[in-house]
Amino acid sequence: MEGIEALAIESIHYRNIILQAEGLSLVMKIMECTTNKETRKQGVKTLASICENIIPKDGILKNAIELLAPVIKDESDPDVLEHAAWTMASLAGINFVSTSCKRTHSQMGENHLFSS
Repeated sequence: MEGIEALAIESIHYRNIILQAEGLSLVMKIMECTTNKETRKQGVKTLASICENIIPKDGILKNAIELLAPVIKDESDPDVLEHAAWTMASLAGINFVSTSCKRTHSQMGENHLFSS
C-alpha cells in the first residue's frame, strides 16, 4: 500500500489513475480483512492520500465511514487517528487542514476533483 500512497501523493494524475483502477476499493478491502495494526495504519494513510479533494462515488462515503469509524473508536496512535479523521472529513467535503499531514490543500495548488 505504501506504493499506492506514494503515487497518490506524487501527483493528481497518478491519484486519478489509482481511482479509475478502483484502487480506493482495493485498499478498503485490504483494511477490512486485516487485523494487523501496521497494515491498518498504512491503509489509513493510503486512504488519506487517495481521498484528498475527490468527489466520492455513490456508496464510497458510507463504506469509508463504516471502515474508518472503528479505527477512530479503537485506535490510540495519534497519527492514525488524524489521518482517519482527515479522510472522513475530505470525503464529506469538509475543508480540514491538518498541521502534521504531509500535504495540505494549499500545497497542492488548485483543488482538483475526481468523479466518475
